[in-house]
Amino acid sequence: MEALEISDRLALVGLSCATHDEVIRALSDRLQEFGFVRDTFPEAVLDRERSMPTGLITLAGGVAIPHTDSEHVVRSAIAIGLLDRPVVFKNMAAPEEDVEVATVLLLAIAEKSAVMEVIANLADMFLDPKVLEGLKAQKTSSAAALYLSQALKT
Repeated sequence: MEALEISDRLALVGLSCATHDEVIRALSDRLQEFGFVRDTFPEAVLDRERSMPTGLITLAGGVAIPHTDSEHVVRSAIAIGLLDRPVVFKNMAAPEEDVEVATVLLLAIAEKSAVMEVIANLADMFLDPKVLEGLKAQKTSSAAALYLSQALKT
């Protein structure tokens, strides 16, 4: 798998949004600004989120891992959104259910074969509630990026 950028320039801490669409657009804008995704990316993520939601209920609260097809991605990265208050995503396991989400990891994965591996690694990481609690506790973009990078490598 190619390198996966997780950096302070792709982390928004204290993000204030009213809906999951706003969160996805804000994080997509950041990915676009630094050349990680094509201009088709935000709408493709939103379309996919409507048909295949990405909200997860964990022991440490809700998290969402929105993503879309690799054709919309130039280089692989994860944009981190730590929200000042939760927004509603639909539950991945039960799409009719709402999940209050304050942590969003927007995936931009250029290699189609790597998408499920990254999602599985994140899901495994969040089985330990201390990891998500630790990520949510980060107060700066650089701290959030460093924390996620280290958590994914363990």
